[in-house]
Amino acid sequence: MPVGGLRGVATAAVASEIEKVLEDPKWPAQWPFKPSDFQRYDEQPDTQFYSQPRFVTHIDDYAISALTKHYAQRFPPSGTPGTALLDICSSWVSHYPDGYKADK
Repeated sequence: MPVGGLRGVATAAVASEIEKVLEDPKWPAQWPFKPSDFQRYDEQPDTQFYSQPRFVTHIDDYAISALTKHYAQRFPPSGTPGTALLDICSSWVSHYPDGYKADK
C-alpha cells in the first residue's frame, strides 16, 4: 500500500477520535483547577505582548474541523435574533461554520 494510503487511514482515525470527544463531553463534578493554574508566565502588560500581530492557530486542523462541525450542530440557526456567542478557541481564524451570523 502506498504511503499516502496509510496516511489517509491515520488521518481519518485522528479526525474520528476528535469528533467523538465532542459528541458526549465529560464535565468534571467539581472545578478541577487551582488559582495557580491561571497565573501568567509573563506578568508584563498585555499591550506589550500584543504590540505586534501574532497570526497563530491554537489547535490543529483536525480539531478545528471537529469544533466547527460541533458548533454547526449545536448553535442556533445563523441569524437567530438575540444570539450571543464567544468563540474562545479561536485567534485570527474563527471556528464558526462558514457564514455563521450572531447578534453578538
